[in-house]
Amino acid sequence: MVLALMILAQLTATSNPLFWYLTRDLAIAAYITLTLAVLFGLAISLARVTGERVMWHIQELHYTSATLTGVLMVGHMLTLTLDSYMPFSLTNLLVPLSQPISTLTVDLGVISFYGMLALLLSSWFKKHLPYTVWRTIHYVSFATFILVTLHGWLTGTDSATSWMPCVYCGSALAVGVLTAARIFTSPQPQKGKAPMAIPISLVIALIVGGIGMLAMFILRNNVPAI
Repeated sequence: MVLALMILAQLTATSNPLFWYLTRDLAIAAYITLTLAVLFGLAISLARVTGERVMWHIQELHYTSATLTGVLMVGHMLTLTLDSYMPFSLTNLLVPLSQPISTLTVDLGVISFYGMLALLLSSWFKKHLPYTVWRTIHYVSFATFILVTLHGWLTGTDSATSWMPCVYCGSALAVGVLTAARIFTSPQPQKGKAPMAIPISLVIALIVGGIGMLAMFILRNNVPAI
């Protein structure tokens, strides 16, 4: 334990790029798992509104990807405090308007962290909350996804690459198309129907997201049309 702390102190005392790369990787992974959590949640909501049975493994994937997003977000924040290149403290990462750089765009990440925390806590204590309260808190997921997307696109170093904006674009389109489907789908009185909405909606989301990623890649790299 002492040896591990000594190694950690040595790494943070120098301009070792390990934590800089690690915090970027954790942020990207958190965004991907957040996108999956939102897509699974929307697919489940579509199944319920159409009167179909909800597949249990999709629910487990929804809960697991949401929890993993929270873990990755915490890891992203902790590695920022350990990186000597970027002067972030825990106060900077937990208190809005106290950041050393890019105050507004970093604050989007701070607010989205609290949004994610509220979502996870409400899910863990769902049995102890009135359904209307839980449902209202769950709508925060849409705001959290938007804030994280803006935070990553405006603050993240990888936004300057040719591929990361494609991930943001594809994810936003995938979530957008399922959100629109959920809004415009009328509730069906018949219950217990065979599950079709979940696989169909997820496939459509993946197709739309893939098209969005490809279109963004072509636009950013001036790829000639075939």
